[in-house]
Amino acid sequence: MLFKRTKADGSSTIHLRLVDFPGLADFAHQVKARGHNVMSFTGFILEKLRSEYAPAGTQDLLAQLDILIDGAYIQSLAINSPNSLSSSNQRVHVFNPN
Repeated sequence: MLFKRTKADGSSTIHLRLVDFPGLADFAHQVKARGHNVMSFTGFILEKLRSEYAPAGTQDLLAQLDILIDGAYIQSLAINSPNSLSSSNQRVHVFNPN
């Protein structure tokens, strides 16, 4: 899944949901080449994504991410904030702080 968020200052972020989809890492690379940050939400935890059991292409996609939100979304733990689409059990990993 892909969506774009544009802030009031005109900057934007492209969000990708991590899925087992051929070519997703290449697409993320193209998005980054255009000056956007790439962020992904996933129901998996980072340790599993880095393991041998991760879906094909996961390592290539992780290399393109700036931010990863890992763990399952749990509605009862939802963070009710206009700036958040996550739940309190999820972890934020910043790979590229720029």
